[in-house]
Amino acid sequence: MAKFSLRNKLLKAMRNYLKERGATQFQIQWQTEKNNEPKELPHLQCSFGRSQIYLEVVPTKEEMVHNQPRWKQIYHNQKEKWGIFLTYKKFGQESGKTILEHALKNALGKFSKIQIFTYHRGKISGDFSPIYQEYAMNQLGKLRFQTTTLGKIRVDGGVMFGVVPFTLWSKKVKVDENHTVLLGLNPLVVQEGNTITLADTPGPAQKILDFLQSLELTPADVHYVFLSHLHWDHTYGILNERGKILFPHAKIFLQKKEWEFANNPPPRCQNDFDKDVLNALQNSPQLELLDGSTTLEGSLKATLTGGHTPGHQIAQWQDQANLIFAADLIPTTAHLRLPYISSLDIEPKTSYDAKKQLLENISPQDVIAFFHDVHIPLASIEKESGAIQPFPTSPK
Repeated sequence: MAKFSLRNKLLKAMRNYLKERGATQFQIQWQTEKNNEPKELPHLQCSFGRSQIYLEVVPTKEEMVHNQPRWKQIYHNQKEKWGIFLTYKKFGQESGKTILEHALKNALGKFSKIQIFTYHRGKISGDFSPIYQEYAMNQLGKLRFQTTTLGKIRVDGGVMFGVVPFTLWSKKVKVDENHTVLLGLNPLVVQEGNTITLADTPGPAQKILDFLQSLELTPADVHYVFLSHLHWDHTYGILNERGKILFPHAKIFLQKKEWEFANNPPPRCQNDFDKDVLNALQNSPQLELLDGSTTLEGSLKATLTGGHTPGHQIAQWQDQANLIFAADLIPTTAHLRLPYISSLDIEPKTSYDAKKQLLENISPQDVIAFFHDVHIPLASIEKESGAIQPFPTSPK
């Protein structure tokens, strides 16, 4: 009976944690048992912002392998790592895996000796295999750079393309039966001389560690972290498992306008930011707030674009050509057309103007990093024809 009681305690702690942070519409199935065996596994579902979160606690090897066929893949991949597994499944715009990981730690409390593993399960990454691959750096003049897709999310297509009709945007991207589109989470690592910059930090932190390791780097090697803005999907990998900034020596570049906006958001944006990230940055001497567009270190330039958020910025490095981290100004190659602007943008006209100015000045030699493009995270653009030339990534 003790293990059933433990599961219920964990689920209750998870519920309380999410409820305190604004989750609503809870549906909870507590652990029940019959003849000393679980009758139904404990789980909960709730609304969090624009998302639906589903949690399920499965604590034993025997149940996973013999009674729950969907867990066999986890058993195969994790080998003998056993403890309490908590999975989450979210629909539409996701609300940050970090929230659940911190909730687990809070939920553990006196059960601190129990191992905890979290996974996102569902259509997106059901095989639980590592997403990153080992890559050598690409080269652009003296710049060396690489990106990878650390995770994938599904978002309503109408949200991603705003006023553009479905009949038009659906020709540009693959859409499922629910009219959602698949987006990647693609950070960019840039080496200029001996200086390493990481643009945006989607998470979780372990995947950033794996990606850096594939480039023979560690968090201690990162000199600068460039944050385009503070939405959770661009930042929640910046904290390690202890809730501290992952990069011990890095300066963190962020627009002052963004900092002020994230700390006092309008009601529609209340759930767009990770409070743990905001708290960690608030107390960190590593944070450097920028007042508009400016040249930073080496050839790195920060350009305040606004639009998506008031303090949204893009990064640009210049050598023989420009390397541009477009963030959510141009999240995917499908957004290269000027009217294709997300309905999430606070000031769409500002986004339109900033995108227009960027594309008017681009050359075929320039390389753009698309933060949310699953298929083409790096590409050069032929301005006249609009042709997209994917930039190759070389296996190590």
